[in-house]
Amino acid sequence: LGSRYREQLETIINDGVAAGSVRDTIDSHFMAQAVAHADDGLGEIIVRDADADVFDLARKCTDLLLQGTGPDPRQGD
Repeated sequence: LGSRYREQLETIINDGVAAGSVRDTIDSHFMAQAVAHADDGLGEIIVRDADADVFDLARKCTDLLLQGTGPDPRQGD
């Protein structure tokens, strides 16, 4: 199941590259592995912290994966 999930992620990433919405220097296999492992980490947080806000965690993970760690491009200089 894990391999199938990773393969589906790779397909989505490759489709994004083909459409121009994901930069063409992305290694889709590495990115799919990174996303899958981030997902594993979120599962661990949820199991250990009964008060964890699943939607907040998903929002934080999505922001990190899609926006990276650089300055927020929506904020002016």
